[in-house]
Amino acid sequence: MVGGFILFVLGVATLRTALRSPGPSTTHPERGRRSWWSAYGAGLGTNLGNPKAGVFAVSVLPQFVTADGPVLLSSIALGVVWALVNAFGTCSSPGPSAEAARWSPDRRSAEP
Repeated sequence: MVGGFILFVLGVATLRTALRSPGPSTTHPERGRRSWWSAYGAGLGTNLGNPKAGVFAVSVLPQFVTADGPVLLSSIALGVVWALVNAFGTCSSPGPSAEAARWSPDRRSAEP
């Protein structure tokens, strides 16, 4: 329920911003940009409100921890590998997305 509420609030805030602004500004491209902390907070709130990642970690990762070795160290190593894989996937997606936006029929949002 909390995750749904957080997504609802983010959606309403996005709609309010979109309805208030007349469109992308070519004279002030920095207008409408969020600060780094604001964007980070929105992403963190979305991730904390979505328990799927935690359920996945609790259900899938323990089967890869060895009972013969150090359990805590193995768990931390798996968590670090999982975080690095997710970070790579997250950081590698904006480039192809921006390139796809350039080939989009609606180029108003893709033009600098």
